[in-house]
Amino acid sequence: MASTHDFPPDYVKDYVGEGVTVHWRPHLCIHSANCLRALPQVFQPGTQPWIKPHGADADAIIAAVQRCPSGALAFTDTRK
Repeated sequence: MASTHDFPPDYVKDYVGEGVTVHWRPHLCIHSANCLRALPQVFQPGTQPWIKPHGADADAIIAAVQRCPSGALAFTDTRK
């Protein structure tokens, strides 16, 4: 697997779930693991895909993403 810093600065990977899309910007990731500690059933480094947005409800995923200190994770609430 490539290092998160091997991606171009404008690269964004989207993971679409029910009610929420998680956006990952690997070049910003500082590997704090806040997401993993918050929702290990959704954020699973070392697996493909590493973000499984069907593993929890949208509110729980949004709360976990908001804990990301680097801004590598963002979300779009699609329930509206």
